[in-house]
Amino acid sequence: MRVLLIEAPYHDLYAQRDKVSFRRYFPLGIGYVAAMLRQGGFEPDLFIQPYKGDFKLGLQAKLEGFAPDVVGISTMSPGYPNAVEVARQVKAWKPVPVMAGGCHPTASGDDILAEVPEIDYVVYGEGEQVALDLCRHLAFRTPAHLSEVAGIGWREGGTVRRSMPAVPINPVDTIPFPARDLVDLSFFSPHTHMSVGKRRSTTMLTGRGCPSHCIFCDAHLTMGRKNRAHSPEYVIEEMELLEKHFKMEFVVVEDDTFTVDDARVEKICQMKIQRRLKLEWNCFARSFEMRPELARLMREAGCRIINFGVESGNPEVFKAVKKGGSLDTIKRAVTACNDAGLRTMASFIIGHPTDTPDTVRQTIEFAKEIKPTVAMFFPMVPFPGTAIWKPEYRPARMEDWRTYLTFDVPPMSLMPGVSPKEVKRLADRATAEFYMRPSQLWRMFRSISTGVEFMEYLRSGFGVLMRMLR
Repeated sequence: MRVLLIEAPYHDLYAQRDKVSFRRYFPLGIGYVAAMLRQGGFEPDLFIQPYKGDFKLGLQAKLEGFAPDVVGISTMSPGYPNAVEVARQVKAWKPVPVMAGGCHPTASGDDILAEVPEIDYVVYGEGEQVALDLCRHLAFRTPAHLSEVAGIGWREGGTVRRSMPAVPINPVDTIPFPARDLVDLSFFSPHTHMSVGKRRSTTMLTGRGCPSHCIFCDAHLTMGRKNRAHSPEYVIEEMELLEKHFKMEFVVVEDDTFTVDDARVEKICQMKIQRRLKLEWNCFARSFEMRPELARLMREAGCRIINFGVESGNPEVFKAVKKGGSLDTIKRAVTACNDAGLRTMASFIIGHPTDTPDTVRQTIEFAKEIKPTVAMFFPMVPFPGTAIWKPEYRPARMEDWRTYLTFDVPPMSLMPGVSPKEVKRLADRATAEFYMRPSQLWRMFRSISTGVEFMEYLRSGFGVLMRMLR
């Protein structure tokens, strides 16, 4: 049985207008599902939105050429209207079963099944084993009834039904590496601020789940809160494959927090040094797990950039976010990484429910104080399944899900007395104020080591400026 897996187009802003500073990553979600399906005896393929050419024409050609028996669509909230259009195009081609998965279907699966007849099944949570079990049922009627397939939703007699929750995969080392061979990897590259000018780049996961409880994050919907880490041996084997077989130069480690187990991080770094792998990488880290000696070891092992989610520079707002740690641990962590020769990124959210103009001002000043190489300020956007989500936030029109973007005017403001446009303006002002300082420009450009990096920074700055002007 052939299974076509599709990443729903994220948004025209992302795919076309902002491609100067935003790039496309290899979609690990459907890459892992494809690998699991192939291991289970099915024939998968991937379709991903191109930068050039018409998406619908490309998809039609893929449907006719590959002739799938089942189609799976992965989507986040901003891409949900596009996922529906994909499902409709598939059904217009042939009435094959269509399943949808990802954060948005996991949070809003019942609504999707109730309002979109072209989507037959919803995959809840972690998708690899669930998708495989569903395809086995569709192909062989094993298990015999849908209710025996854990982790799915479907319609039966006009009623939306849901099976028992699926058990998270454990140990995660049993999951095959993503099916990167199904696509042209030269199509992908990290966002400018996430790389060091490397052209051959991809993404990977070294573990799943994040024990933090950040009120704005929906990652736990698919990955869970319990950390399930790949062994260092598994991680190094995948890195070696990326470097020697796929000729990758840089990898974005997409774990929600790579450093949750510092002893494991140390072993991964030591093994990578021993294997003499040249692959460079970046990661996300929690501040209270970062020590100076760990930062130095990570730098020696090829880490070039570490991203810290700071969110706010006000102690009360920071505490309300439920990230863990403190502003003091963030200061120490960023300093340790800067001193180790790593580039540092600090991301902030403007428009928390407890934000005020004064707390936003403290956030801007705190960003300047900790001296990251790069700082990013995003408007607050509430997503389904997060602690800050409320049913009344659900848009009246399906098309309005497109506005649930973290880099544009938010669909609503959670900041009392402040409009969505003003929240975006505050975020843009924070960006301008942070970067338009000689000391910060010098801090950024002295980290540049090649002409390619210099041009990337110029392109990125131009892209940010264009978004702000719009």
